[in-house]
Amino acid sequence: MQKKIVIALTIITLSSLILSSTSKPAYSLAKLGSGYTTTNFFSLVTSLLTSFPNNDRPNSLLDGYAHIFHCDLVKENFYNEFEWTKIREILNAEIDKIDKEYYRYYEFSGPIYLNKYNFQKAAFPIALGYSMKNVGVLNIYTLKFNNARNAMCSDHIYKSTKGRRDNITEIMPSNFFVKLVKPITIEHVRVSPEKAKRLVELWAKNKVRDRKLYIRFRTKISTLYSVEEKNGIASKVVFNGKLEAIDIFIDSELTIPFTSIETDT
Repeated sequence: MQKKIVIALTIITLSSLILSSTSKPAYSLAKLGSGYTTTNFFSLVTSLLTSFPNNDRPNSLLDGYAHIFHCDLVKENFYNEFEWTKIREILNAEIDKIDKEYYRYYEFSGPIYLNKYNFQKAAFPIALGYSMKNVGVLNIYTLKFNNARNAMCSDHIYKSTKGRRDNITEIMPSNFFVKLVKPITIEHVRVSPEKAKRLVELWAKNKVRDRKLYIRFRTKISTLYSVEEKNGIASKVVFNGKLEAIDIFIDSELTIPFTSIETDT
């Protein structure tokens, strides 16, 4: 019972920290549930395919799309080139009907660590290795090898002269980036001394020593910038895009906003 009371008090303290602040509320409060998709392999692959005009989509990417979304078709027809040519036409028509706008707004997040508050700059410096300086391209998603087998028609991956390939990253790109309109620099989290003090006191009360917060980026991709190949296989996708918002949160679930960072990119 005592433990539950402590947890409840902690939640109230966190809420008070935010609600009592006179600074601008986090962008997320107004935009929560507004249609941003957490970056994931399936959606980004779809964004890639819809970025091409119908008659310009590489057959290799169409085939990879089929291996991800239409395993039954692959099993029945992939090694019959006459049937597969027809299926590519069907896939092209299917992709043309996808609502492209839905696959334009993405968000992704990660931890940042803060150093001690700088009173002259009225900001927490971001620890080395987590700050950003003049960054023009953001890595928004990388497919991990452990997840790759869950994202493919595993028994029907392309065969090569060297034997069967068994990794989806060998037929579809696994790294996705956004090229920004202009580079960004984020080296500090600027908040008033009063708000900074409440956060430091909360850390002390809960014996938090690593000073970890969480940063979330919201982006809108516009067009395809490039698809880079390695050994004839697409490995890296770069979209043109812009930052819509940068928000800082106290918790990893991104439910307790702390502040926002203005962006004009």
